[in-house]
Amino acid sequence: MDKSSFFQERNLSESISFLKSAASDRDGFFAHAKFAAAKYKITNAGLGNLLTEYYRALKKYDGLSKFIESRAYRDLVRQVYEKYGTALNNYSGEKLNQLRTELAALDKRIIKMSQQALRAKLHASAKPKYGNNEGKKSTWTNMALIENEVSKRQRYISVRDLTRRAGEALLEIKPCWMMSPLAVAQYLPKEKNLFDLCIIDEASQMPPEDSIGALARCKQTMIVGDTNQLPPTSFFRKMVEDEDADDDEAVLNESVLEMANASFRPARRLRWHYRSRHSGLIRFSNKLVYNNDLVVFPSATEEMATMGVHFRAVKGLYKSGTNPIEANDVVAAAIHFMKTDAERSLGIVTLNQKQQQLIYEELEYALSRDPVAARYVETWAEKNDGLERFFVKNLENVQGDERDVIFVSTVYGPEEHGARVMQRFGPINGVAGKRRLNVLFSRAKQQIVTFSSMTPGDITAEEGGNVGAYMLKRWLEYASTGVLESGVSTDKEPDSDFETFVMDQIRAMGCEPVPQVGVKGYSIDIGIKHPLWKYGYVLGVECDGAAYHSAKSARDRDRLRQEVLEGLGWKIHRVWSTDWFNNPLKQAEILREVIQKRLSELQAKEQLFQSVRVVQPLPPPKPETSSVVASAIQTDFHFEEPPANDGKIKNYVNRVKIGDTVRVRYMDEENKVAQFTISASESNTSLGIIHRDSPMAKALLDAEEGDELELLNGSYVRTVVLESIQKPVKKAAEG
Repeated sequence: MDKSSFFQERNLSESISFLKSAASDRDGFFAHAKFAAAKYKITNAGLGNLLTEYYRALKKYDGLSKFIESRAYRDLVRQVYEKYGTALNNYSGEKLNQLRTELAALDKRIIKMSQQALRAKLHASAKPKYGNNEGKKSTWTNMALIENEVSKRQRYISVRDLTRRAGEALLEIKPCWMMSPLAVAQYLPKEKNLFDLCIIDEASQMPPEDSIGALARCKQTMIVGDTNQLPPTSFFRKMVEDEDADDDEAVLNESVLEMANASFRPARRLRWHYRSRHSGLIRFSNKLVYNNDLVVFPSATEEMATMGVHFRAVKGLYKSGTNPIEANDVVAAAIHFMKTDAERSLGIVTLNQKQQQLIYEELEYALSRDPVAARYVETWAEKNDGLERFFVKNLENVQGDERDVIFVSTVYGPEEHGARVMQRFGPINGVAGKRRLNVLFSRAKQQIVTFSSMTPGDITAEEGGNVGAYMLKRWLEYASTGVLESGVSTDKEPDSDFETFVMDQIRAMGCEPVPQVGVKGYSIDIGIKHPLWKYGYVLGVECDGAAYHSAKSARDRDRLRQEVLEGLGWKIHRVWSTDWFNNPLKQAEILREVIQKRLSELQAKEQLFQSVRVVQPLPPPKPETSSVVASAIQTDFHFEEPPANDGKIKNYVNRVKIGDTVRVRYMDEENKVAQFTISASESNTSLGIIHRDSPMAKALLDAEEGDELELLNGSYVRTVVLESIQKPVKKAAEG
């Protein structure tokens, strides 16, 4: 606005008043001068029309910079769409998602077809020699010999003789053989270049002398292993076990893997770690062993009580290689786990062999007296072809195993209460102690529970000294406190302004967006927490930004990482920038619907797996079922009448006992009630039966009607009111 128009809109007195106040406002004078200079520059830059347009609309210049910036971005976007609009419209989010789905399906199909093609090629090209079929049977060879042996009801030829005389035909029929070093020496002829390739797995545990037989029979070799895991050891090669089980294991044999690392190039490092379903399970080893070099995928269920690292202090005593008190605690916890957590696999690991034998024997006795726990062991022995069967192992032979949950018995402790712990930790004291512990601490997929009769202060080892004992000390600190210095990632900023804008929309929905969710090496762009879900993230949002385009292959970007994250409990929603820029309101609404749908799925799943069930009748009891368990849960309650007051019983209190059926009401959900029976021998949450040793039953036993109780419901605590108690109905004696 020019000066003349300014004064024309005001009368003389207003103009005089304005001029007087302006003359006394020195700061305003300089501010006006700066504004005039900035206005001059903007006008010369060809943006004077924006000033006029903005002032006419608002009668002020506040917010002018953002207005000009927005107009500039809009003009840039318009120019981009004028030039590339046709191409961009061909790749909408819907189209891109369809392409990603097709790519993942085709990638899997290609892998499957490659296997089939290789099998077909080998079958078509196989031309096994028929060999000699005349004369004495001892002179027959190749297919003639094989066909003769197959036709026999009993085989009289040794495997070594068969491979020597029919080896060429066998290799044509079956070109891939899996053998141990001992089997190679026993059964294969001493023939150079018998195989094209030799692959040695778990090579860190193979002494070089054991590999020579296989290497000498092959043209090439691939040696696979982890130099930070168990080395070859003579710990269990002793013909007679030493009386002192705590002798330091100081033997560290060189493995074929270490020789290969020194001789062969190139060496490739596999960095993806996707076994752990909770980042805390690998955080310790990643920090202390792998120098934070592993790519660790974040889990969506970090806050669940059934996940991660836990510690149980035991007042145990160690003597002559065993800790009976600690063993009893481990056995009791294992039996309880088998009854209450049957859907997860379990393994028990001890730090020495004597404790392993003690726990194994006590568990065998406990299982013989507990049919529910015994069924758990039988089920996992058959489930998944027995690959995750229950085990009790010592530290030396657990490499290669993985289970959902691992119990660790550290064994060592004081010999008397209050006494000092002797600094003898068996194989942990050896030069390979750190590598043994690394194997142990990386066996669990979901949870690891450490039972220990020691505290970190009981171990005197310091950094730079006994590396095995020091690592055990650090593990006890980590397991008991959850704190590992420099091991927890700090808050990170979003990668782009686009992600920042998406996060603003998520906040407007009442959710909490967390940028760059991850521990080491890989992070999800935005993790979403919902106020109605307290156990982690409800959704992960991936944007097609720098992290998406930095993937080295489409297989990594669009299939493998997605599958790994889904295996860790994530539901991933991808936001495409083209869709968001075209219609941010529509995309925000789609995101809102996805969040709400995912929340409903999680809440339904929680309801399915929680420890209590809504009232439902039990099926007819089996003949062997006890009368306590056989009492069906019903909507109508039939209470045991209180005993007659004969003067001796002054007050009758109806308390919860084993065999009772109880009805509870949730404090946080007024209309939700649940009902279940406390059993002395069984646990079946789908039928409303909980075992007396479960945390929920322990909280309910001896409680009175009207009591407010805190129950461990699944993986979290909920407050309930005990509304009623139903006693088991006693049948009148017949006759």
